[in-house]
Amino acid sequence: MTRKIVISLLLLVVPTLVGLAQKVDSVWVVGGHRPLPLPNKLIRTEFLLDGRYTNAYGDDVRLLGFRTGIEIKRVHRMGFGLYTLTSPIVKYSYGDVEGEVDVAHFTFSYISTYYERVLFFNKRWEWVATGHAGRGSIRASYSVAGKEEFVEAPPVPVSPLELSTSLYFHPTWWLSVGAGGGYRYMTRTPREVRSTYNSPVVLFRVKLRFVKIVRRMFNENVKYEY
Repeated sequence: MTRKIVISLLLLVVPTLVGLAQKVDSVWVVGGHRPLPLPNKLIRTEFLLDGRYTNAYGDDVRLLGFRTGIEIKRVHRMGFGLYTLTSPIVKYSYGDVEGEVDVAHFTFSYISTYYERVLFFNKRWEWVATGHAGRGSIRASYSVAGKEEFVEAPPVPVSPLELSTSLYFHPTWWLSVGAGGGYRYMTRTPREVRSTYNSPVVLFRVKLRFVKIVRRMFNENVKYEY
């Protein structure tokens, strides 16, 4: 009797396990649902050099940054980013300061959380849409004519919100380069500086797959994943 029960259970369980092993999942991309092999459901880490050109005080400026996070089911990415101006913005006026301002320096930096959705992918190309919600500050220092020292102004808290889209090219299995564009809107920001930092952005991105490089040392087939 026991033997019959065991055999019956095996007949029920084994086909189920085989079915799970062969199960193919799918994700939505532009053009419809795309099948994914089961290993792609694993959470993967990502690291991205994420810079941008933008405008502030009428000048074209560069923000240098990076982001790190996780990728889920190949098309969902989320994590944290850090961004700052590559050099201060130089102006020759600053608000209602007593005395004539000789020069003023402005800096802008923030941290953000992001969500990115892959809209299309193949072995060489990838199209994504990304949203950032940040918290940071604008800092200023200025010198008055006739005085050598710089005066530090109180920081101005800001909350940038950025939406963008980018296109990546994968020249090899461990590197991706990308470019795109979007718009940054400053929420919860004093009105007197909000319009100054509301601006279109041009993105340039370099993604290095460090974890994949390490995995490749132990598994030759890793380089075929995309």
